[in-house]
Amino acid sequence: MVLRTPEIPDSGLYSPALAAGAAGAHRARHAVDLALQCLELAEPNEEVRDLVRRGQRLKLEIDHWSSLPPTPETRDEVMRTAVSMQVAALSLVRRTR
Repeated sequence: MVLRTPEIPDSGLYSPALAAGAAGAHRARHAVDLALQCLELAEPNEEVRDLVRRGQRLKLEIDHWSSLPPTPETRDEVMRTAVSMQVAALSLVRRTR
């Protein structure tokens, strides 16, 4: 006996691109959140405030991915920015402790 999954009609509400966008958005948001959490440990200064503002802008951009999935290049650029924010945040924490 062979079990088959039922075909899901294409209602236009689901697409592989949207699913990939949602997964990418989750990873990107997590990366930004990690950087912002790390910045909470740093002593407040202008550099910290700048990084927090950059993180907030990235999160706003990521929020738009649910309605309009990003290009792979845009997603990669956001992830590179988030990772560079993490490195900068860790460096700030180390310097201010």
